Amino acid sequence: AEKSVGQLIRLQVAVDRAVIETAGKILELKGGLNNFLKPFGLSTDSIGAIDLSAYGQLPKTANAQDVTFGTRVRIADGYAKPTYKAGQGEITVKTGETIEDLSGKIYKYVGADILVGINSLAPNFADGAKWKLIADKSSAYKAGDIFIYMGGDAKIDALAAANGRGSRGADVTALQERLTAAGYDTRGADGVWGANTQAAYEAYRADHPLPVQAGEGYTSPAGYDYQQITGVRGNPNVTPEFLRQVEGMSQRLGAQPEHLLAAMSFETGGTFASDVKNPRSSATGLIQFMDATARGLGTSTSELAQMTPTEQLAYVEKYFEPYRGRLGDLESVYTSILAGSPHSGEEALFTQGEKAYGPNRELDADRNGVITAAEATAHVRSRMGSGN
Repeated sequence: AEKSVGQLIRLQVAVDRAVIETAGKILELKGGLNNFLKPFGLSTDSIGAIDLSAYGQLPKTANAQDVTFGTRVRIADGYAKPTYKAGQGEITVKTGETIEDLSGKIYKYVGADILVGINSLAPNFADGAKWKLIADKSSAYKAGDIFIYMGGDAKIDALAAANGRGSRGADVTALQERLTAAGYDTRGADGVWGANTQAAYEAYRADHPLPVQAGEGYTSPAGYDYQQITGVRGNPNVTPEFLRQVEGMSQRLGAQPEHLLAAMSFETGGTFASDVKNPRSSATGLIQFMDATARGLGTSTSELAQMTPTEQLAYVEKYFEPYRGRLGDLESVYTSILAGSPHSGEEALFTQGEKAYGPNRELDADRNGVITAAEATAHVRSRMGSGN
């Protein structure tokens, strides 16, 4: 019996060592990962569509994920089966509960409010703020399954979603520490998102792209018809490829694609042309980049004018990137262009007597000497169609 116990202990130690070595190899061999996993009967395709928030036996109502690349993950008991199935009548859904739709896909509810007495066939799973796809089919996992996590660090994603270039504070320090631990050196954790942190984050994001919910044709993932926006319908500059790029950008920035499109429609006079120029200044392109702004982004207005609209979107995103997580409404998006930082509602942008008030005085709708974010954005909102 003592000999058997000793053999079991040695075997367990060997298994643990092999797991550690395997995780290390995975980190080293990302490029040839499928070849490496093939002998184990695994592939990135087989695990890429699975939500791993049950790591460490978290209750199924927990939304937070703390899983890093190469970590072993065990699917928790009670998490493997959906809470509800489409077609079972009225249901009440709480945060963290799941529904299997008619095609077998499983979605987790991540909204804050309890959905009381809803039709099990009615949820709008395209609403990414409330629903998250966690498995492409109900048989994709079962309780007790072990996986090696191939995605990014969800804490990095969460911290980055609320911060950007120029941000400061404890969250930035935590982000710097996690990026460095993951192999993306920020050259210190000083709580300031500067050039080194930006470079580390861009390298991490290149290796771990955020999943993007894409629309179809001229319709957004949430069902919004982009052709309501002035200048979109029949415009050769606004192709489905252009719209998919805008959708990806908006999800990375925490904005709505229709708000970004409305702002670009206003700035370009509905042309969405990359070379459209303000006759009174150097302002050029989709969001009217000034010469100094373009230089700060590592380009020039003349170079921007030579790009296609789709190519120029990379610089539009780079411009908005410092405001990531603060672009939740149309006012925030447009005032980031007009005033250089996000403002909402009745916040004052320009006041009579200030240099910037004069060129924008026509935006002062009530003529009280103060231009608010809402007033400045009214003309942009009018380009989005009725009900917007």
